[in-house]
Amino acid sequence: MGSGSTFSAITTKHLNEFPIILPPLAEQKRIAAILDEADALRRKRREAIAKLDIFLQSVFLDMFGDPVTNPKGWERVPLADMCTIDAPLVDPTLPQYRNLLHFGPDRIARDTGELLAAQTASQDGQISSKYLFTKSHILYSKIRPYLNKVALAATTGLCSADMYPISINNKVARIYLWRLLLSKDFLDHTENYSNRANIPKINREQFMAYRAPLPPFELQEEFASRVEAINVMRAQADTSLAQTETLFTTLQHQAFHTEFSTDYPADLSTLSTGIPAEKLPTPCLILDF
Repeated sequence: MGSGSTFSAITTKHLNEFPIILPPLAEQKRIAAILDEADALRRKRREAIAKLDIFLQSVFLDMFGDPVTNPKGWERVPLADMCTIDAPLVDPTLPQYRNLLHFGPDRIARDTGELLAAQTASQDGQISSKYLFTKSHILYSKIRPYLNKVALAATTGLCSADMYPISINNKVARIYLWRLLLSKDFLDHTENYSNRANIPKINREQFMAYRAPLPPFELQEEFASRVEAINVMRAQADTSLAQTETLFTTLQHQAFHTEFSTDYPADLSTLSTGIPAEKLPTPCLILDF
């Protein structure tokens, strides 16, 4: 359909002559109303997830105070007293490693620490040495630390040499240290060093030199239990969002490519998961621990 001497282009004439499906105005309004409701449902699910992330940070600050000012007066100790970077480097082309998931810094969400979908080392075409981590590690991206990428490992896998797999000792709870490494206090610490390099990064000695507030271990464990409860809700919200995204895509396809159904209920929220709307995660969260 395109024309032009050097590259194809769609002309106004072509656009004017292009046939489109034009249902009656009443049907157009009905389709628009259903799509608007489906889109609103997607937005509510995204808002619910955002509120969970904010709530998690609020729980941390309520229990431990802001690490920048340390209002609860916790003793500060170097990270070297509570964790190590001890994961071995392995060859990702070997049979025992090639099918493990490979995580680079791009597979960790900024500020939230969410692990994103990853491929195996073989699928990624990895050939250089990688760190072998387990589900007991914390994964920290040492390159461009201002991006604030810190994640809890969920399984055994491989990570880029641009990351530190951190192993904790018995002084600290893994989930507490994870959230501390995502804090502004630690971010400020990294900026003291990373701004001096052409490629911002923090080495092991600089990383371990951070003096971390160390609250009682029992309080750290209580925080970890709360985070696990929030993570269950986060998983439910993620599932619900994925289903509403599928719903919206399906409705769009039906609206513009096939016969649009007349069987949709007034409340589309029941279609997103197949369960009543009141049992889905909502943007308004009231949590009692």
